[in-house]
Amino acid sequence: MVPYNNKLTPRVVPPPVRVLAWELTRACNLSCPYCRASAGERGADELTTLDALRALRQFSTLGKPLLIISGGEPLMRSDIFTIIDEADALGFPTALATNGTLVEHAEARRLAESGVRRVSISLDFPDSARHDRVRGAGAFDAALSGIALLREHGVPFQVNMTVGRENSTEIAAMLALARGEGAAAFHLFFVVDVGRARGGREGLPPGQYEAVLCETAAIERDAGIEMRVTCAPQYQRVRREVGVEAPSARTAAGCMAGRGFLFVSAVGQVKPCGYFDLVVGGLADGPLDVLWRESAVLQALRRTEKFAGCGRCTYRDACGGCRARAYSLSGDFLSADPACQHNL
Repeated sequence: MVPYNNKLTPRVVPPPVRVLAWELTRACNLSCPYCRASAGERGADELTTLDALRALRQFSTLGKPLLIISGGEPLMRSDIFTIIDEADALGFPTALATNGTLVEHAEARRLAESGVRRVSISLDFPDSARHDRVRGAGAFDAALSGIALLREHGVPFQVNMTVGRENSTEIAAMLALARGEGAAAFHLFFVVDVGRARGGREGLPPGQYEAVLCETAAIERDAGIEMRVTCAPQYQRVRREVGVEAPSARTAAGCMAGRGFLFVSAVGQVKPCGYFDLVVGGLADGPLDVLWRESAVLQALRRTEKFAGCGRCTYRDACGGCRARAYSLSGDFLSADPACQHNL
């Protein structure tokens, strides 16, 4: 068997932060049952505009990672374009993650004028009846209207699909929808049992999880547009096993928490990722680059050989298991990923 582990000794110098996800608000106009943030109302302790602009300067200590501005629904912040403009001025490659329902002509025009490189729109079913049953009445048509306006104004966009028990058979149909709308990419986010999904009612059981990943790899082979899978690090193994190799530019480890990915919450807490409900520090604690280097939790996440189950797996560096899923189930982020059936 070809070894996919790329190190025999612990990494001394931490990897660079390639992606920084920023939950700008927990306010949201929808109330999805699998929302990791349990978003709804804006918190009284969320970062002010001035705080947010200061945060951007703190982010600069990490270099210039891809900055994903998300929520909640980030378009519910009246200062969203002030923040986007500052991110662009500081040189961050910036993306905006939205449910699309609040994208009107004014927002699409401002996004076209801004430095945002891509906007992601969330769609979970290829029809309004089922999508609206999950996300709320009118959500499907409003999201498609938002997509049409982005397309009209020349704003690159992608379709994000949250994959759970109810829609895991709809991946091919959703890819067709994304292609038909002119999306630059189609990204899949597998449910992690946190937030409103806590208790395992929304995520896939292990056997089905594996089967869906195999089906996804077969679909990706002829996708025609960029496809990526998030919160399912085992996809890196499945891809290799079925012979769907990623281009060299996309050979990142499956779980990037602490290994290239960092998350900042709406109140300035720092976590390994948005699904990983473990605070490792805060913006008030000092330079982020120091936290990235010195956090004991982040250092432990880079020691894949120490992971239970995953640590002895041939694919431990290519995959690593979902550390957020492990933490949610057991309270130990070094424990085995409960979704994985391979080599455990």
